[in-house]
Amino acid sequence: LAEEPSVLLSLPETELTQRLGIGGKRLLAAIHTALVGRTWTRTGDGAITADTHGCYAFEVERLHDSLQRLLAAMVDLLAVSQDGELPPSEGPSLLERIRVLEKMVACGLDEQSVTLTLVPGLGAKLARQLKGAGIQDVEDLALADPSDLLAVPGVGPKRPALVSRASWKMMNTMYSMKALTPKVRPNCAMSSSLKPNMG
Repeated sequence: LAEEPSVLLSLPETELTQRLGIGGKRLLAAIHTALVGRTWTRTGDGAITADTHGCYAFEVERLHDSLQRLLAAMVDLLAVSQDGELPPSEGPSLLERIRVLEKMVACGLDEQSVTLTLVPGLGAKLARQLKGAGIQDVEDLALADPSDLLAVPGVGPKRPALVSRASWKMMNTMYSMKALTPKVRPNCAMSSSLKPNMG
């Protein structure tokens, strides 16, 4: 647990128990359930998740299904209440964060790699393959050389240009392009032919 960055887990046990309204074995079970869900989003593999946490793969699958239903319900409830009742917050809204979490659980992707699925034409399977090839997020995708993308299984000859343009467009909406200073990562050199026109 010490490796997990968590505001809740850094609280004293009494405050944590009071804040969540549960204690003892129920609290431990809730923490264990959250960690199993977190491992699922990191690996996307039920067997690995089950082995890591000493449970059965079918239990991970049930948890996965339950989390998906719960998060879908939360999205629906928050979407209805987004008519000005919730105070504005810095950064993404609670609804946006829950939608991303829902996608992370559905796809078995971590918070970085799930951004790949926001690019039109990229699903969970291809996002996992890109992650395996060292392309961790939408920024890596925008900076990737087309030949690196072609080496990824499932990427045909037309897709590198399409996904690169789409990922640059996404980054353009997420950041001010003037403030964006692309970082070149190992095995992910930016192709000059794919750089957007910033003029």
